[in-house]
Amino acid sequence: MSRPVFSALLLIGMVVMITSVSFSQDGYEDVVYLKNGGIMRGMIIEQIPGKSLKIQTVDRNVFVYSFDEIEKITKEKKPGASEVGMYKSSGYLNITRVGVLAGGQSTMFSASITNGVQVGEYFSLGLGVGFDNYPNETVLPLFLDFRGYLLEGQIAPMIFADLGYSLGKVTARDEWDAGGLMFSIGAGVQLKTSASTSVMFEIGYKYQELNGVFSWYTFPYLPFGPVIDGKLKNELLSVMVGFSF
Repeated sequence: MSRPVFSALLLIGMVVMITSVSFSQDGYEDVVYLKNGGIMRGMIIEQIPGKSLKIQTVDRNVFVYSFDEIEKITKEKKPGASEVGMYKSSGYLNITRVGVLAGGQSTMFSASITNGVQVGEYFSLGLGVGFDNYPNETVLPLFLDFRGYLLEGQIAPMIFADLGYSLGKVTARDEWDAGGLMFSIGAGVQLKTSASTSVMFEIGYKYQELNGVFSWYTFPYLPFGPVIDGKLKNELLSVMVGFSF
C-alpha cells in the first residue's frame, strides 16, 4: 500500500472513531430509576459493577447510589431536545463542497456540487460534477456520490464514496482529452444548522487517472503517482468543507 493511501485511510479511520465516540450520545442522557420512585437524569461519570454508580445532573451536582437502590438504568432523549439533530428521511438534497487536494509537492483547489435524494435517515445518493485545478490541467469529475450518516444528533459522523470519470484538459493542448477514472472515499463530521440544512467537514483519499501524453515540460509539478500505459495515476489527500440543504 502506498504512503498517500495509508495516510489518507489512517486519517479517515481516526475521524470516524473520534466523532463516533464524541457525538454518539448527542441529544441523549443517562436516566437512573430508583426503587423509591425517584428519577435522576444526567451523565453517569463512574460505575462499579454490582456496587454503585455516580451520576452528574445538568446543574453539575453529583449523586452516588448503590445498586440495591436502583430499579433500572436507561439512555433516553433529553426532554425538549431539538429536532434539529434529526436527519432528513426523504426528499431532494444538495451538497456543495470546496477545499484542497494535496499530493507530491502541490496543493490544488477543488470544488463540487451534488444533487440527489435522501434515502431514509441514514443514506443519500446523488450525481455530482466537480472542478479540480491541477497544475497545467483542468479536471471536471462527473461522479455518483453515496453517503452514510452513522448516528442521529446535531453533530454526527458520516462516511462517503464517489465513483466516476473526469474530463481533463491540458493547458498546453487546450483539448478535453486527458481525463480518466476517478474515485474517492472519506469520512467527516456533519453539523445540523436547521431541520433541513447542515455544514460539514470531510477528509478523504482521492484517486484520479489522467490519460494522454505526459512530459516533465507539460507537468513540471507532477506526477503524484506513477505513469503506467500512458496513464498518470494520482493518489491525493482531500480536505473539504461543505454545505447541504
